[in-house]
Amino acid sequence: MLRYSEDRFNLLPIPVFARLALGGLIVGAISVAFPEVWGNGYSVTNQMLRGELALDFLMGVFFAKLLATLATVGSGAVGDVFTPTLFLGRPWGALLSRCCTRRGWLGDCRRARAPFALVGMGSVLAATTHSAATGDDHGF
Repeated sequence: MLRYSEDRFNLLPIPVFARLALGGLIVGAISVAFPEVWGNGYSVTNQMLRGELALDFLMGVFFAKLLATLATVGSGAVGDVFTPTLFLGRPWGALLSRCCTRRGWLGDCRRARAPFALVGMGSVLAATTHSAATGDDHGF
């Protein structure tokens, strides 16, 4: 998705500064509805871990942060994907924890929100960086 976003922005027949402005405009528009896309997301993470956010809001934050990250990286703005990737994994872990609790799978998972969030973060980070979850022929 990051590569695709970069390719789409590079196809625009406008100078670099205009692409950067367009990326900033997209992120600004998204942040009107979801101000949580700004910054590192620590406050939202704490709310997720305490179970204070509704499921639909969690998914909204996920897609808003995803689009904001794609607009930022695609436009060529300064930024990294490490922290956004961790941020994007948190809602999936929180969602899985809630689903397990509501359905009764794995017992009561309310106390296990933090480990679920960490697994979600690690999973999305591994997928983004193409890291192997298991060892290969390097003896791990």
